[in-house]
Amino acid sequence: MTWQSLGSLALPHEMHSRGVRLRNELQRLSHEVTTGRVASPQRQLKGNLAPLAAVEHRLGRIDSIERSLGQRQARLDAAQAGLQVFLDQGDEIAAQLRLPVNTPGEEAIADRGARPALEGLTAALNQSVAGQALFAGTRTDRPPLPSGQAILEAAEAAVAGLQDAAEIKAALETFFMDDAGGFLSDIYAGGPPAANGLAPSGQPQPSLPTAADPAIRRSLMALSMASILGTQAAPTDADERRALALDAATALNEATAAMAALGGKIGFAQADLAQQKTRLQGEHDALVLARETMIGADSYAAATRLEQARGQLESLYMVTARLSRLSLTEFLR
Repeated sequence: MTWQSLGSLALPHEMHSRGVRLRNELQRLSHEVTTGRVASPQRQLKGNLAPLAAVEHRLGRIDSIERSLGQRQARLDAAQAGLQVFLDQGDEIAAQLRLPVNTPGEEAIADRGARPALEGLTAALNQSVAGQALFAGTRTDRPPLPSGQAILEAAEAAVAGLQDAAEIKAALETFFMDDAGGFLSDIYAGGPPAANGLAPSGQPQPSLPTAADPAIRRSLMALSMASILGTQAAPTDADERRALALDAATALNEATAAMAALGGKIGFAQADLAQQKTRLQGEHDALVLARETMIGADSYAAATRLEQARGQLESLYMVTARLSRLSLTEFLR
């Protein structure tokens, strides 16, 4: 067999091998262009994958922590909004209660909007976030309070038969604020404050307040005291009704201050959480940059080489077709 015939026999094999190499090169370069990473990290890092594995592990951990912080932020924001329902109305209702009742017709609205506010606050305290009651402490499977109407009816029962404003105020104080009073035993259906996990620094996160928090109970008491003015449980004597209205106004102002302080605690928790997220984002960005330094690909260079490889493969197809009169489809087989 002549050298010419041997070369002719080897030519198809050589062209097929070159086609395989070019197709593999196209696949590798396409991966680098689309992902921005080298197709073979092992080769890039000379087999030492430990630093890359450490970076990937920490990035995964940061993603998990950020999801947890996002859930906590949603709960804090909802809790702050729930307290704001009362803060937006407390002082205004108190100011209205201090206005004199000049005509008998005004006695029908003597509570000055306290009853709708009581319903609104109760609804806010019964809200759920991600299927869990927000102000129920450890018992997240149930709302912590009944309706505002039910709370008002319980307050009316606590002052039944009393006609003196001071006695009504004292009875409501006992019912709502005493640890052995009727609110904690008969009204509140939640549990103690729930543990809130650890911050990324390892420090315990502050618990969210429950509907049994003293500031919240004082707000419910003040609104119930004002709401009683528009019910049959109100004193029949005009002077006693006036005294009860002023007591309710004072109680509302005190409750507003207490709720503002409670909202401030939640605000501090929100600010701390924002700082945690900022620190994590900075660490995340630094780790992503480190990973790109390890296995990042130059997308512009990869795109240039991809275009060159594509041109070489097309040229190979044309040469092969001319030599063997094969179609591109048959060649790829």
